[in-house]
Amino acid sequence: MQPLEKAIDISPNRAVARRLGVPYRTLSGLARELLREGELLLASPYRARRLLVQAVREVLSPRDPQGLAAAWRARCGLSSSP
Repeated sequence: MQPLEKAIDISPNRAVARRLGVPYRTLSGLARELLREGELLLASPYRARRLLVQAVREVLSPRDPQGLAAAWRARCGLSSSP
């Protein structure tokens, strides 16, 4: 990925953006925008969970890849629901 050529303003709410004279843009909105520009897709929570389980299974070969993946998700503060 190439470095950004200019600064991008991210504001916590519309009022702050208006006061600063910049377009309202959230961090999550900017992330989605950058993914689209890079022709990348955001995985659904279900697909992300499946891919993590698959990676754990292939790399670590634990007895319980789903359990280990769930533990990692919890440790990272990620949602446990698919």
